[in-house]
Amino acid sequence: MKEVDSMNDLGIIVSLQIYKSDSQIQYEMQELEQLCNACHIDIVNSYVQKADTINAATYIGKGKAFDIASDVHDKNVTVVIFNHELSGSQVRNLETIMQVKVMDRTDVILEIFSKRAQTKEANLQVEIAQLKYTLPRLVHDKVQYDRQGGGRNRGAGEKKLELNKRRIEQRIHSLERELELVKKNRENQSNKRNKNTIGKVALVGYTNAGKSSLMNALLHITQQEEHKLVFEKDMLFATLDTNTRLIDNKNYPAFLLTDTVGFVSSLPHTLVKAFHSTLESVNQADLLLHIVDRSHPKYKEQMETTIQTLKEIKAHNIPMITIYNKTDLVQEEIHTSEICISCKTKTNLNQVLEAITQHFYKEYYELDLLIPYEDTNFYHNLHKSQFINETLLDEKGYKIHCLCHPNFYNEHMQRIQKYLC
Repeated sequence: MKEVDSMNDLGIIVSLQIYKSDSQIQYEMQELEQLCNACHIDIVNSYVQKADTINAATYIGKGKAFDIASDVHDKNVTVVIFNHELSGSQVRNLETIMQVKVMDRTDVILEIFSKRAQTKEANLQVEIAQLKYTLPRLVHDKVQYDRQGGGRNRGAGEKKLELNKRRIEQRIHSLERELELVKKNRENQSNKRNKNTIGKVALVGYTNAGKSSLMNALLHITQQEEHKLVFEKDMLFATLDTNTRLIDNKNYPAFLLTDTVGFVSSLPHTLVKAFHSTLESVNQADLLLHIVDRSHPKYKEQMETTIQTLKEIKAHNIPMITIYNKTDLVQEEIHTSEICISCKTKTNLNQVLEAITQHFYKEYYELDLLIPYEDTNFYHNLHKSQFINETLLDEKGYKIHCLCHPNFYNEHMQRIQKYLC
């Protein structure tokens, strides 16, 4: 049987159409092809079989499986990818018929995550997800197992299978303990951030919607250093590791912005669970920016996938601002009250900053103050805890334009009113 070569694979994608429209299946197959491309697999053909039920042995009909096997041989295909999760026995039976590697959608996503993971935490999470996905799909070797012992005596094959399962379970436990230590270190760093009153914003959305592009665009317009830019590319799951940057500009209050892993339809539950610690950065945010690729023909479905995933990780009650990205690629006029931007053309990026500011500081008092030089203590208290937009040295004192938290305002009301310009 041919093994998958990560650089030169040719593949065929397959889907079973049960109670789904032609347009929905077409969308799923297009996305599966994009996932395969991100995994360095070039798709040379695709098959969709309409059916009422799933074939327990081969998922698709056995006749269709042999048709695909013939195409595999004619086109020198090295891998066949199914749009749905397969059982271990189904994979084994299909590989026997087709004589090439058989993968399913989850295998492809896990493979992409494995290739893209950069940090120790992401690598641990990927390996845990891979092992948890593999464990229930372990099957006996192709040889017939010796079961002649009878009674409590089990054949060599059955013992080997149980041994493999036990080794995988032990490995999972070991990795989870290691991940817990990494998680605690990250939580300690996060707790230090939480002691600061600075707002925390997380970018969420479908994979390849432009979350990393928006982060870099905001870093650029706030004149941050080049080394703070994050990796961005027009591909699915370009970002797997959580990146947090301070967005600071004299015209806007500073905030922490976190770029997170993108969502995708039918994201494997094992992967969501394994990446739970990474996705905790979403739960810890004060505000979510839902980035939507408005140019995508299925952008509404992608938005729904994001909302459903947020519900799954219990982050759906966090305040959220929807931002339509890639509007430079949209031909028709967009009628919406949402923010419409283009990271590519740097259009309306200031609207994003203004919306974030409005969210965090809508209850703040905007003040112009003249603080006499002899009241330096009040000036320093104000400077430490409130957002100072501008400070000028007047002959009578510090001339300040600032945003003042209601609690600070109420505590120092008499003094503030005394110093109002």
